[in-house]
Amino acid sequence: MNGPNLSRRVCGVNALLCFCLIALSAGAANHYVEAGGTGDGSAWNNAYSDLPGGLVRGDTYYIGNGTYGWWLLNDAESGSSAISIKKATVADHGTDTGWNASYANPATLTPGTTFYRGFYNVLGSYATTPSDPTTYGFQYFSTNNQNTTEHFISIGPGGSTLSNLFFSCISGTACTNDVEKMMVYEQTTTSHYNFGFTNIYESGFQAAFFLFGPQGTVIDHCWMTNNSSTSSHHGAVININAGTVGASANITIRYCMMTDSAGGCGVEGNDSGVDQFVCNGLYIYGNVFLNGTGGIGEVGTTTRAAWANVQCVNNTFGTGSAGWFGAATRDSSAYIRNSCTNIVVTNNVIWNMVATINDNTTSGIQHDYNYYAICTSVPTEGHSQVDSNNPFVNSTGLNFHLSGATQAGVTTPYNLDADGTIRGTDGNWDRGAYQPNATVAPPSALHPL
Repeated sequence: MNGPNLSRRVCGVNALLCFCLIALSAGAANHYVEAGGTGDGSAWNNAYSDLPGGLVRGDTYYIGNGTYGWWLLNDAESGSSAISIKKATVADHGTDTGWNASYANPATLTPGTTFYRGFYNVLGSYATTPSDPTTYGFQYFSTNNQNTTEHFISIGPGGSTLSNLFFSCISGTACTNDVEKMMVYEQTTTSHYNFGFTNIYESGFQAAFFLFGPQGTVIDHCWMTNNSSTSSHHGAVININAGTVGASANITIRYCMMTDSAGGCGVEGNDSGVDQFVCNGLYIYGNVFLNGTGGIGEVGTTTRAAWANVQCVNNTFGTGSAGWFGAATRDSSAYIRNSCTNIVVTNNVIWNMVATINDNTTSGIQHDYNYYAICTSVPTEGHSQVDSNNPFVNSTGLNFHLSGATQAGVTTPYNLDADGTIRGTDGNWDRGAYQPNATVAPPSALHPL
């Protein structure tokens, strides 16, 4: 399937590594894990059968194929020394002693991986097809047959401060039961700093990311689809909340595909039943939002949630039924309406949808230079582009590269698209997630940013 270029970098080789992949110490060692192993982890022919109970700071644990248990990661921190849990590949598997090429096949992980400490890197191998969960190096599949809460990756139980967690090339497929189900769940009572998620696939969850107060989180090149929402379990693909330690801050969501989400939004500022300021600094750029059915738009806040200093820039929105951006609602209090400030929404392509902007803020959402193609309820803007064309190379095949130039947008700091193309080098800062290039098919490896 041709689709947005969500994996055009080598997994684990990424600008996010600057804060998460810490240089290993001179004495760092490699360890080896292969399902069915009976050894001490010193080589592939002497491998552990699963991760051992205590991991060594600064070391790397290579994981072979097979099925593995429920990982609880609680190794005492030692400065900034990280533990890397890495899917073995043909190209990168440590020692050749005892190596078998079949060990490079995907590994299945048991849902419920839990982090009590920081400074871990969990690095699955390259996904050949971003929309196919079976091509990711680390794979979670639900085994929930008992209608219980399911958090595939849980961060921070116990109220401790965690920092520097990095995840790449991991897929998760939820159960179909009407239960609380999250791909990544960050606990409300924990202080979180510097988290990175790149090339994550999820399908069928109430939320791909349920965030409580993180500071400095990057969600990058992820594929999120078929998210669920019911009267018992409200859904939103990326759900941003205030934690007990304060509001979320400096969250970047870039180069992702969010498709066929139900309930809330693709990105939602959420409340816990009281008026809350949930996020200060939210940067959304280079994403594709498709077929959303949320009641407040593809990006927006609930009645009792406020956010400020928001940049929603150079995204593509398509075929949604309830508008594409909002902040505050008609029923929001004066506190919420007044707290939603400095919200900039520009250079986006909105295609084949109800193009309502739901703006009930006091200061007003700053929206301009957006391109509305085959839309109804188009808002008034000074520099909008409005027409009845399909501007994409192949929207049916999910290829949202532009087939030609748009009218000029406005220059912003976000000057790369998901392909790594520098915006504006052809003399035109185009609108939408991708610069125009009708000849480039979505390739299969990630670019460093």
